[in-house]
Amino acid sequence: MFSANFFRFRIFIIILAFFSLFIGLIIGVTRIGIWSLFSYLQPHHSAILVGSFFGTLITLERVITIKRIWTIFLPILNGSSILLFLLNMPHIAQISLILGGFVLTAIYLSFFIQRKSLINFMFVVSGIIYIWSFWFYTTSLIESMYAWVLFFLFTIIAERLELTEYLNVPDFFKRLIAGSLITLVVILLAKNYIQFKLIFGIISLVTSTLMMRYDIAVKNILSKEPHRFRGWAILVGYIWLIVFALSHLFDLPNVDILIHSFFLGFVMNMVFAHAGIILPVVLRKSVEMNPKYTYSIWITFQIILLMRFFTFLLNHSLFKFFIIVNFFIILAFFLQQILVMRNRAD
Repeated sequence: MFSANFFRFRIFIIILAFFSLFIGLIIGVTRIGIWSLFSYLQPHHSAILVGSFFGTLITLERVITIKRIWTIFLPILNGSSILLFLLNMPHIAQISLILGGFVLTAIYLSFFIQRKSLINFMFVVSGIIYIWSFWFYTTSLIESMYAWVLFFLFTIIAERLELTEYLNVPDFFKRLIAGSLITLVVILLAKNYIQFKLIFGIISLVTSTLMMRYDIAVKNILSKEPHRFRGWAILVGYIWLIVFALSHLFDLPNVDILIHSFFLGFVMNMVFAHAGIILPVVLRKSVEMNPKYTYSIWITFQIILLMRFFTFLLNHSLFKFFIIVNFFIILAFFLQQILVMRNRAD
Protein backbone atom coordinates (compact mmCIF):
# COMPACT_ATOMS: atom_id res chain seq x y z
CA MET A 1 0.00 0.00 0.00
CA PHE A 2 2.77 2.44 0.96
CA SER A 3 4.67 1.62 -2.23
CA ALA A 4 1.55 2.41 -4.30
CA ASN A 5 1.04 5.73 -2.50
CA PHE A 6 4.73 6.51 -2.97
CA PHE A 7 4.38 6.04 -6.74
CA ARG A 8 1.16 8.09 -6.85
CA PHE A 9 2.96 10.99 -5.16
CA ARG A 10 5.71 10.73 -7.78
CA ILE A 11 3.04 10.97 -10.49
CA PHE A 12 1.56 14.01 -8.72
CA ILE A 13 4.95 15.77 -8.84
CA ILE A 14 5.31 14.95 -12.55
CA ILE A 15 1.83 16.36 -13.21
CA LEU A 16 2.84 19.55 -11.38
CA ALA A 17 5.99 19.79 -13.50
CA PHE A 18 4.19 19.39 -16.82
CA PHE A 19 1.40 21.70 -15.69
CA SER A 20 4.18 24.26 -15.10
CA LEU A 21 5.47 23.67 -18.63
CA PHE A 22 1.97 24.20 -20.04
CA ILE A 23 1.44 27.43 -18.07
CA GLY A 24 4.93 28.67 -18.97
CA LEU A 25 4.32 28.10 -22.69
CA ILE A 26 0.93 29.83 -22.51
CA ILE A 27 2.57 32.85 -20.88
CA GLY A 28 5.15 32.89 -23.67
CA VAL A 29 2.35 33.30 -26.22
CA THR A 30 0.58 35.85 -24.00
CA ARG A 31 3.71 38.03 -24.05
CA ILE A 32 3.35 38.62 -27.82
CA GLY A 33 -0.28 39.74 -27.46
CA ILE A 34 -2.07 36.76 -29.03
CA TRP A 35 -4.23 36.32 -25.95
CA SER A 36 -4.35 37.61 -22.39
CA LEU A 37 -4.29 34.30 -20.49
CA PHE A 38 -2.32 34.57 -17.24
CA SER A 39 -1.10 38.03 -18.23
CA TYR A 40 -0.20 38.79 -14.61
CA LEU A 41 2.41 36.02 -14.79
CA GLN A 42 4.35 37.50 -17.71
CA PRO A 43 7.29 38.69 -15.53
CA HIS A 44 7.65 35.11 -14.23
CA HIS A 45 7.64 33.29 -17.59
CA SER A 46 11.29 32.20 -17.35
CA ALA A 47 11.17 31.41 -13.63
CA ILE A 48 8.22 29.06 -14.16
CA LEU A 49 9.91 27.18 -17.00
CA VAL A 50 13.35 27.00 -15.38
CA GLY A 51 12.29 26.40 -11.78
CA SER A 52 8.76 25.04 -11.64
CA PHE A 53 9.29 22.75 -14.66
CA PHE A 54 12.96 21.90 -15.13
CA GLY A 55 13.89 22.34 -11.46
CA THR A 56 11.16 19.91 -10.41
CA LEU A 57 12.02 17.25 -13.00
CA ILE A 58 15.78 17.44 -12.41
CA THR A 59 15.31 17.16 -8.63
CA LEU A 60 12.89 14.25 -9.04
CA GLU A 61 15.30 12.44 -11.33
CA ARG A 62 18.11 12.81 -8.79
CA VAL A 63 15.90 11.86 -5.85
CA ILE A 64 14.94 8.57 -7.52
CA THR A 65 18.61 7.55 -7.73
CA ILE A 66 18.97 7.96 -3.94
CA LYS A 67 16.37 5.21 -3.38
CA ARG A 68 15.18 6.46 0.00
CA ILE A 69 11.43 6.78 0.41
CA TRP A 70 11.43 10.05 2.36
CA THR A 71 13.35 11.89 -0.36
CA ILE A 72 10.42 11.66 -2.80
CA PHE A 73 8.83 14.62 -1.02
CA LEU A 74 11.78 16.93 -1.73
CA PRO A 75 10.87 17.93 -5.34
CA ILE A 76 7.57 19.34 -4.07
CA LEU A 77 9.41 22.54 -3.10
CA ASN A 78 10.09 23.34 -6.75
CA GLY A 79 6.84 21.82 -7.99
CA SER A 80 4.54 23.74 -5.65
CA SER A 81 5.94 27.06 -6.89
CA ILE A 82 3.62 26.98 -9.91
CA LEU A 83 0.59 27.00 -7.58
CA LEU A 84 2.03 29.95 -5.69
CA PHE A 85 2.64 31.83 -8.94
CA LEU A 86 -0.95 31.17 -10.03
CA LEU A 87 -2.18 32.48 -6.67
CA ASN A 88 -0.22 35.68 -7.44
CA MET A 89 2.22 35.06 -4.60
CA PRO A 90 5.52 35.42 -6.54
CA HIS A 91 7.68 36.20 -3.51
CA ILE A 92 6.58 33.04 -1.70
CA ALA A 93 7.08 31.12 -4.96
CA GLN A 94 10.59 32.58 -5.10
CA ILE A 95 11.29 31.31 -1.57
CA SER A 96 9.96 27.89 -2.55
CA LEU A 97 12.30 27.77 -5.56
CA ILE A 98 15.28 28.89 -3.48
CA LEU A 99 14.56 26.15 -0.93
CA GLY A 100 14.21 23.71 -3.81
CA GLY A 101 17.63 24.85 -4.97
CA PHE A 102 19.11 24.10 -1.55
CA VAL A 103 17.59 20.61 -1.76
CA LEU A 104 19.07 20.02 -5.22
CA THR A 105 22.47 21.31 -4.10
CA ALA A 106 22.39 19.06 -1.01
CA ILE A 107 21.66 16.06 -3.22
CA TYR A 108 24.55 16.95 -5.53
CA LEU A 109 26.80 17.53 -2.50
CA SER A 110 25.98 14.07 -1.13
CA PHE A 111 27.00 12.56 -4.48
CA PHE A 112 30.24 14.58 -4.41
CA ILE A 113 31.06 13.39 -0.87
CA GLN A 114 30.56 9.80 -1.98
CA ARG A 115 32.68 10.26 -5.09
CA LYS A 116 34.90 13.31 -5.33
CA SER A 117 35.07 13.81 -9.09
CA LEU A 118 35.21 16.87 -11.34
CA ILE A 119 31.83 15.99 -12.81
CA ASN A 120 30.13 15.77 -9.40
CA PHE A 121 31.76 19.07 -8.50
CA MET A 122 30.20 20.63 -11.61
CA PHE A 123 26.80 19.38 -10.49
CA VAL A 124 27.32 21.01 -7.07
CA VAL A 125 28.19 24.30 -8.78
CA SER A 126 25.05 24.03 -10.93
CA GLY A 127 22.94 23.69 -7.77
CA ILE A 128 24.56 26.76 -6.22
CA ILE A 129 23.94 28.73 -9.42
CA TYR A 130 20.29 27.64 -9.31
CA ILE A 131 19.94 29.14 -5.81
CA TRP A 132 21.75 32.29 -6.91
CA SER A 133 19.53 32.73 -9.99
CA PHE A 134 16.29 32.70 -8.01
CA TRP A 135 17.73 34.77 -5.18
CA PHE A 136 18.14 37.75 -7.52
CA TYR A 137 15.54 37.16 -10.22
CA THR A 138 13.09 39.76 -8.88
CA THR A 139 15.79 42.45 -8.61
CA SER A 140 18.18 41.74 -11.50
CA LEU A 141 16.59 39.93 -14.44
CA ILE A 142 19.70 40.05 -16.64
CA GLU A 143 21.80 38.48 -13.87
CA SER A 144 19.22 35.77 -13.31
CA MET A 145 18.86 35.12 -17.04
CA TYR A 146 22.57 34.46 -17.47
CA ALA A 147 22.65 32.51 -14.20
CA TRP A 148 19.92 30.25 -15.65
CA VAL A 149 22.05 29.84 -18.77
CA LEU A 150 25.01 28.81 -16.60
CA PHE A 151 22.80 26.45 -14.58
CA PHE A 152 21.80 24.60 -17.74
CA LEU A 153 25.33 24.66 -19.13
CA PHE A 154 26.82 23.14 -15.97
CA THR A 155 24.02 20.57 -15.67
CA ILE A 156 23.94 19.46 -19.30
CA ILE A 157 27.71 19.50 -19.90
CA ALA A 158 28.30 17.58 -16.65
CA GLU A 159 25.75 14.95 -17.70
CA ARG A 160 27.32 14.63 -21.14
CA LEU A 161 30.84 14.42 -19.69
CA GLU A 162 29.61 11.71 -17.32
CA LEU A 163 28.80 9.58 -20.37
CA THR A 164 32.31 10.03 -21.80
CA GLU A 165 34.05 8.35 -18.87
CA TYR A 166 34.31 5.12 -20.87
CA LEU A 167 35.64 6.78 -24.03
CA ASN A 168 39.11 7.65 -22.72
CA VAL A 169 38.45 11.36 -23.11
CA PRO A 170 41.51 13.36 -21.95
CA ASP A 171 41.21 14.74 -18.41
CA PHE A 172 42.70 17.99 -19.69
CA PHE A 173 39.64 18.47 -21.90
CA LYS A 174 37.27 18.02 -18.93
CA ARG A 175 39.29 20.43 -16.78
CA LEU A 176 39.35 22.98 -19.62
CA ILE A 177 35.56 22.85 -19.98
CA ALA A 178 34.94 23.06 -16.22
CA GLY A 179 37.48 25.84 -15.76
CA SER A 180 36.01 27.85 -18.61
CA LEU A 181 32.49 27.62 -17.20
CA ILE A 182 33.69 28.60 -13.72
CA THR A 183 35.41 31.62 -15.30
CA LEU A 184 32.00 32.70 -16.59
CA VAL A 185 30.55 32.43 -13.08
CA VAL A 186 33.30 34.68 -11.69
CA ILE A 187 32.79 37.30 -14.41
CA LEU A 188 29.01 37.30 -13.91
CA LEU A 189 29.51 37.74 -10.17
CA ALA A 190 31.59 40.83 -10.98
CA LYS A 191 28.51 42.16 -12.83
CA ASN A 192 30.61 43.18 -15.82
CA TYR A 193 27.90 42.37 -18.38
CA ILE A 194 29.64 43.87 -21.43
CA GLN A 195 32.83 41.90 -20.78
CA PHE A 196 30.73 38.91 -19.82
CA LYS A 197 28.88 38.78 -23.17
CA LEU A 198 32.13 38.78 -25.13
CA ILE A 199 33.87 36.13 -23.02
CA PHE A 200 30.63 34.18 -22.76
CA GLY A 201 30.46 34.02 -26.55
CA ILE A 202 34.06 32.79 -26.81
CA ILE A 203 33.71 30.15 -24.09
CA SER A 204 30.33 28.93 -25.39
CA LEU A 205 31.85 28.59 -28.87
CA VAL A 206 34.86 26.64 -27.57
CA THR A 207 32.66 24.46 -25.33
CA SER A 208 30.22 23.51 -28.09
CA THR A 209 33.04 22.78 -30.56
CA LEU A 210 34.93 20.57 -28.10
CA MET A 211 31.77 18.74 -27.01
CA MET A 212 30.92 17.98 -30.65
CA ARG A 213 34.35 16.40 -30.91
CA TYR A 214 34.29 14.27 -27.74
CA ASP A 215 30.60 13.66 -26.92
CA ILE A 216 29.39 10.07 -27.27
CA ALA A 217 26.65 11.49 -29.51
CA VAL A 218 29.17 11.28 -32.37
CA LYS A 219 29.12 7.49 -31.97
CA ASN A 220 25.37 7.36 -31.37
CA ILE A 221 24.52 8.71 -34.85
CA LEU A 222 26.10 5.54 -36.26
CA SER A 223 23.99 3.29 -34.02
CA LYS A 224 20.42 2.04 -34.25
CA GLU A 225 17.34 3.94 -33.07
CA PRO A 226 16.65 5.48 -30.62
CA HIS A 227 20.39 6.10 -30.03
CA ARG A 228 20.78 7.59 -33.49
CA PHE A 229 18.03 10.14 -32.89
CA ARG A 230 19.49 11.09 -29.50
CA GLY A 231 22.88 11.57 -31.10
CA TRP A 232 21.51 13.89 -33.80
CA ALA A 233 19.43 15.88 -31.31
CA ILE A 234 22.48 16.44 -29.08
CA LEU A 235 24.74 17.46 -31.97
CA VAL A 236 22.12 19.88 -33.32
CA GLY A 237 21.83 21.23 -29.76
CA TYR A 238 25.54 22.03 -29.87
CA ILE A 239 25.06 23.77 -33.23
CA TRP A 240 22.42 25.99 -31.60
CA LEU A 241 24.89 26.66 -28.79
CA ILE A 242 27.31 27.88 -31.48
CA VAL A 243 24.56 30.19 -32.82
CA PHE A 244 24.04 31.45 -29.27
CA ALA A 245 27.80 32.04 -28.91
CA LEU A 246 28.08 33.93 -32.22
CA SER A 247 25.05 36.09 -31.38
CA HIS A 248 26.94 37.24 -28.27
CA LEU A 249 30.30 37.62 -29.99
CA PHE A 250 28.80 39.89 -32.66
CA ASP A 251 26.29 41.45 -30.23
CA LEU A 252 23.35 40.85 -32.58
CA PRO A 253 20.37 43.18 -32.15
CA ASN A 254 18.02 40.17 -32.41
CA VAL A 255 16.97 39.70 -28.77
CA ASP A 256 15.04 36.55 -29.65
CA ILE A 257 18.19 34.84 -30.95
CA LEU A 258 20.27 36.07 -27.98
CA ILE A 259 17.92 34.31 -25.55
CA HIS A 260 16.03 31.55 -27.33
CA SER A 261 18.90 30.13 -29.41
CA PHE A 262 19.99 28.82 -26.01
CA PHE A 263 16.76 27.97 -24.20
CA LEU A 264 14.86 26.66 -27.22
CA GLY A 265 17.76 25.73 -29.51
CA PHE A 266 20.27 24.19 -27.12
CA VAL A 267 18.21 23.18 -24.07
CA MET A 268 15.15 21.95 -25.96
CA ASN A 269 17.26 19.75 -28.23
CA MET A 270 18.81 18.21 -25.13
CA VAL A 271 15.26 17.60 -23.89
CA PHE A 272 14.40 15.90 -27.19
CA ALA A 273 17.46 13.68 -26.72
CA HIS A 274 16.97 12.77 -23.05
CA ALA A 275 13.18 12.65 -22.64
CA GLY A 276 13.04 9.06 -23.86
CA ILE A 277 15.52 8.11 -21.13
CA ILE A 278 14.36 10.20 -18.17
CA LEU A 279 10.56 9.90 -18.42
CA PRO A 280 10.48 6.08 -18.48
CA VAL A 281 12.77 5.97 -15.42
CA VAL A 282 10.63 8.47 -13.52
CA LEU A 283 7.33 6.85 -14.57
CA ARG A 284 8.61 3.26 -14.36
CA LYS A 285 7.36 2.49 -17.87
CA SER A 286 9.10 1.51 -21.08
CA VAL A 287 8.82 3.53 -24.25
CA GLU A 288 9.09 2.52 -27.88
CA MET A 289 10.19 5.23 -30.26
CA ASN A 290 8.15 5.97 -33.37
CA PRO A 291 10.94 7.21 -35.68
CA LYS A 292 8.68 8.86 -38.29
CA TYR A 293 6.67 10.81 -35.74
CA THR A 294 9.67 11.73 -33.56
CA TYR A 295 11.84 12.89 -36.47
CA SER A 296 8.92 14.80 -37.99
CA ILE A 297 8.34 16.78 -34.78
CA TRP A 298 12.05 17.32 -34.20
CA ILE A 299 12.86 18.52 -37.74
CA THR A 300 9.76 20.73 -37.83
CA PHE A 301 10.85 22.27 -34.53
CA GLN A 302 14.26 23.25 -35.97
CA ILE A 303 12.71 24.75 -39.13
CA ILE A 304 10.09 26.72 -37.20
CA LEU A 305 12.73 28.02 -34.78
CA LEU A 306 14.86 29.23 -37.69
CA MET A 307 11.85 30.91 -39.30
CA ARG A 308 10.96 32.48 -35.96
CA PHE A 309 14.40 34.10 -35.69
CA PHE A 310 14.39 35.34 -39.30
CA THR A 311 10.90 36.85 -39.04
CA PHE A 312 11.87 38.60 -35.79
CA LEU A 313 14.95 40.06 -37.48
CA LEU A 314 12.81 41.27 -40.40
CA ASN A 315 10.07 42.51 -38.05
CA HIS A 316 7.63 40.36 -40.01
CA SER A 317 4.08 39.69 -38.85
CA LEU A 318 4.63 35.91 -39.20
CA PHE A 319 6.88 36.05 -36.12
CA LYS A 320 3.87 35.59 -33.85
CA PHE A 321 2.62 32.69 -35.98
CA PHE A 322 5.91 30.81 -35.56
CA ILE A 323 5.84 31.32 -31.79
CA ILE A 324 2.39 29.70 -31.68
CA VAL A 325 3.64 26.79 -33.82
CA ASN A 326 6.60 26.41 -31.42
CA PHE A 327 4.08 26.18 -28.58
CA PHE A 328 2.13 23.34 -30.20
CA ILE A 329 5.22 21.43 -31.36
CA ILE A 330 6.63 21.25 -27.83
CA LEU A 331 3.26 20.11 -26.47
CA ALA A 332 2.95 17.53 -29.27
CA PHE A 333 6.36 16.08 -28.47
CA PHE A 334 5.65 15.52 -24.78
CA LEU A 335 2.13 14.28 -25.50
CA GLN A 336 3.56 11.71 -27.91
CA GLN A 337 6.08 10.54 -25.30
CA ILE A 338 3.34 10.06 -22.70
CA LEU A 339 0.89 8.35 -25.09
CA VAL A 340 3.49 5.85 -26.24
CA MET A 341 4.29 4.90 -22.64
CA ARG A 342 0.60 4.59 -21.80
CA ASN A 343 -0.06 2.35 -24.81
CA ARG A 344 2.78 0.02 -23.87
CA ALA A 345 1.55 -0.13 -20.27
CA ASP A 346 -1.89 -1.16 -21.52
